Amino acid sequence: MQTETLTPTNEIISAEAGIIKIMNEQYFLFNQRKSDRKKIVKSYSQKELWARTATLIEALIAEKVNFPISNVNLALLEKKQEEYLLRKQVALLNEPWLPYHFAVIRSENMTGEKVSPNQFRRSARVINRALIKKAIKEFGLEKENTVIVAPYRAGCFPALEAYKMGFTKILGIDVKRDESNAKKKAYVSYVSQMPKFNSSTKFLITEPMNASGDSMSEVLQELLQSGVATENIFSVHAITSPEGVVRIVEEFGIQMIIGAMDECLNVEVFITGTGIGDYGDLSCEGLSPKWLAYFFRCLFSNLKDKEQFLTRVMSHKNAA
Repeated sequence: MQTETLTPTNEIISAEAGIIKIMNEQYFLFNQRKSDRKKIVKSYSQKELWARTATLIEALIAEKVNFPISNVNLALLEKKQEEYLLRKQVALLNEPWLPYHFAVIRSENMTGEKVSPNQFRRSARVINRALIKKAIKEFGLEKENTVIVAPYRAGCFPALEAYKMGFTKILGIDVKRDESNAKKKAYVSYVSQMPKFNSSTKFLITEPMNASGDSMSEVLQELLQSGVATENIFSVHAITSPEGVVRIVEEFGIQMIIGAMDECLNVEVFITGTGIGDYGDLSCEGLSPKWLAYFFRCLFSNLKDKEQFLTRVMSHKNAA
């Protein structure tokens, strides 16, 4: 099995230079808007800011927020994110080669030019590996006593990277949304059986996109109802919004690793700014239904020949 190099070649960098330039321009504008929002909240007293922040957090947890939120409220959430970073509740990836890979997976949203499915999967795989490695270090994860919680389908791909690092206990959870209403309420069902665990077992949720926090909230509630202690639950996300981060940290108090923090949610409750699109669809694009069914069966199985199954899956030409 071929291992990706973390640093792209000069030829690849040259080919994708336009995407990286546009992404840098987008981040420059994003930081400008963020700076402008900070100026707005300076006109409020500390007491007013505290009260407004408390009300906003309460509304987020109760799912009673109308998106998009105001600039003042967004500034308050950005301030909370800074607090989480300072107290190490949230950690960001900072590897110098990551902007390239984020540029690749964001290509279509930023430029309208789509990279090939294999290009998307290769860069997503590098980001996922970085997230898992940092989680192992930051959270002290042990292979024998950690359960990887993989929301179906998107979360299966970072879960696969964890498996390749020796984390063989994988719990599949299907989080479905009711697309018939604006709230897009999430519902949870198990794809695989809950592995045996004890009071010291740690659970790592591999959810690439954390937008409103609804899906994460459902998964967390399911784990808590199964007897998992809050202090034993952690998560990794390739991309998040301020709304999703603040909601989950305030509601559950878990620690998380994040690849990139995007600006906000739009009226459809999608992450705006540079964005990405549907992570699950993009990860599965170009792969046959038969191959995908085989992959998911292997990942969630408890069969003795699981290692052989996944080795065959990962060496398949479609997995490149």
